[in-house]
Amino acid sequence: MKSIWKHAWLVLFVITIGLIAVGCKKDEFIPAQPTIPPWNKGTADFTRYVAIGNSLTAGFQSNALSTRDQAYSFPNLLATAFRTSSFVQPLFVNPGVGNRQTLAAFSIAAGPTIINEPNVFPGNPAPYVSAPPAGAYDNLGIPGAVLGDIINTTDFAGQLTGPRRNPFFLLVLRSSALGRNILAQARSRNPTFMTCWIGSNDVLGYATGGGSNPGLLTSAALFNTLYRQLMDSLRSITPNVVVANIPDVTTIPFFSTVAGSVAPRIPAGVQLRYQRGTNTGVSFDSTRLTSPYGAPYFCLTGSAYAPFLGRAGGQGGGKFYRDNASAFPTLPAGIDTTKPFGFHPQNPWPTALVLDDAEAATAAGRIADFNRSIDSLARNRGFAVVNMNAVLKDLSGGGRSVPGYGTFSTAYITGGAFSYDGVHPSSRGAVLMANEFIKVINAKYAATVTAIDYGTAPQLQGLGKEGVGKVTGGDFGSFDFYLDLLRNIPY
Repeated sequence: MKSIWKHAWLVLFVITIGLIAVGCKKDEFIPAQPTIPPWNKGTADFTRYVAIGNSLTAGFQSNALSTRDQAYSFPNLLATAFRTSSFVQPLFVNPGVGNRQTLAAFSIAAGPTIINEPNVFPGNPAPYVSAPPAGAYDNLGIPGAVLGDIINTTDFAGQLTGPRRNPFFLLVLRSSALGRNILAQARSRNPTFMTCWIGSNDVLGYATGGGSNPGLLTSAALFNTLYRQLMDSLRSITPNVVVANIPDVTTIPFFSTVAGSVAPRIPAGVQLRYQRGTNTGVSFDSTRLTSPYGAPYFCLTGSAYAPFLGRAGGQGGGKFYRDNASAFPTLPAGIDTTKPFGFHPQNPWPTALVLDDAEAATAAGRIADFNRSIDSLARNRGFAVVNMNAVLKDLSGGGRSVPGYGTFSTAYITGGAFSYDGVHPSSRGAVLMANEFIKVINAKYAATVTAIDYGTAPQLQGLGKEGVGKVTGGDFGSFDFYLDLLRNIPY
């Protein structure tokens, strides 16, 4: 009996020592939680923050500018992170100006079905912009703006009816009494801190048009001249400026997502007239494949012209018809629309829907030229530069891993970084961009501005990233359900 108790105590001793060892071992592998330093602005002055740029600055998302998404524009996120007391944006009544896209359905066979919500078309600005301030806005990002627009003193009201047909200049700038261009209105706000992200549209229009219109590609020499003027002007307003360079636009989902099979299409080069609702009679060349308001057109499901032809499942209710004719034009000889669209020599993609290797190389080369100018001209004036080109390379490569929120990439919908239009960031994609600005700002100004939590922005519908390692993605048969199911299949 004594021997049994002797061994029992020995066993208990061994178990106790083992538990202590296991506890120590466990503690060794618990990663130390990073200590978040107290918020400090460093040498920066965020008292009055003003942002200038294009749609990326405006908060354009899923092919529209709307109040819902403008809450997550990267400047608005930054203003919150900066603890700026007031940051005023031109908030557009939902569903906004444009054709806001949403995910309507998903199936394994057909993939996602993207549809347009009802539109708010521009006219008199009053019904579309809520409570405009007496002065200029703090967010002066204008969708469609190119570098030259920042300092162009031409009456911006002409943009509504001019060849670019862009309503946003009038809706955002409103009155020449506030300043005749974006830069002048920014100066009127007496900013103590500014961000500037411009230049993407100086190459994007060429790329989204399949390289069919070289006139949409700004020359490297002109870009350098205009950017020099812009940097000098910004330096005269405030020394506290952070700029961003231009990402490789050819790696965005717009170029990696291929449309499905389609019905007969309109041949390139035919003069067409567009009709939708009360907005009629806008003529343009079909090689441009642009909407009446200048936004590049891309169809994700159904016919490549479905949004305009009003086909079942299409993204719109308008139609094209030939100028001075009631019928669609005859297809060119040799075209057989019964063949798989885009995958058969007798039914090829139109040139405006294809960015070939040579055209992609042209776009990439021009972006490299632009970024050399941005880096040199900005740094020579004491401005910090956010390398968004490197960020997009990460997203299009292995992606960016964010603890608790998965990996963000350029994959359409599932990547989470881009909205449904495949060009503009999603809300959480905007958080990623804003945090890149914060990293650079903290380094430049010896600041400790707190990074923005991704959970403060809504995830993209259909993303399927509510949890990590758990099937939590929506109702049975939904897009989220399938994504989580596939993600959790053991290999």
